[in-house]
Amino acid sequence: VGDDGRLVEGGARARHDHRVDRFAPVVARDAEHCGLVDVGVLLERRLDAIVYRAKFVPTPFAARQFVSHGHVSVNGRRVTIPSFVCTAGDVVSVKEKSREIPMEIEAVASAKLQEATAAYTMGLSIEQVQLKDVNPPRPVQSSFNAVTQAQQDKETAINVANGESNKEIPRARGEADRMISAAEGYAKKRVNEAEGDVASFEALLVEYTAAPEITRRRLYLETMSEILPKLGKTIILDEDAKGILPLLNLNEK
Repeated sequence: VGDDGRLVEGGARARHDHRVDRFAPVVARDAEHCGLVDVGVLLERRLDAIVYRAKFVPTPFAARQFVSHGHVSVNGRRVTIPSFVCTAGDVVSVKEKSREIPMEIEAVASAKLQEATAAYTMGLSIEQVQLKDVNPPRPVQSSFNAVTQAQQDKETAINVANGESNKEIPRARGEADRMISAAEGYAKKRVNEAEGDVASFEALLVEYTAAPEITRRRLYLETMSEILPKLGKTIILDEDAKGILPLLNLNEK
């Protein structure tokens, strides 16, 4: 902290690192669902980190806001999630008009400062204004932290949902493929059985046409030879038989 009570560059970096440590558990959960073990790797691959490292904006906070407001595209598609994890080969681009936003803010601030110095006849000339570290005022710091926490929770929920989606969709597709394969196998089996039955019937029809009586008797005998053994012991009596004594053999099982 400088003599004027403001954070110098090292203090600003320390405060930024403190914010990173605060959200380390959230980032770790994101890393788990994204398949990354190293939290540092995840932080470097975050879209807001890439935007900040590319110097599109002056601060990490501005990078998050920049992405949230839809100024950044990945592979030609607009992305509004600061924690979006980029992979090797992704093309990150910023709209041409969006690149001028920080410069416009600096230009407006420079003009306002020049007007103020002229009004107070300070004899100063404002040559350049650069945004190095942008932070919310202390009265709204708690509200800003709450909003930031809510954004992180939202991003975490989205990452968890994407992880579950990436897990459930392949499982459902695999189950669907398994059911389709089983249905196709059953259909093929039934078709083969039907074709076999048709071929057997056609062969039998040829024999029946050549010798109907012989074929009819052979079919009758074959059918009875399959049925009668299943009936167990069978006694066949003549209708005119008289005086038959019914006998119950208790020793027979």
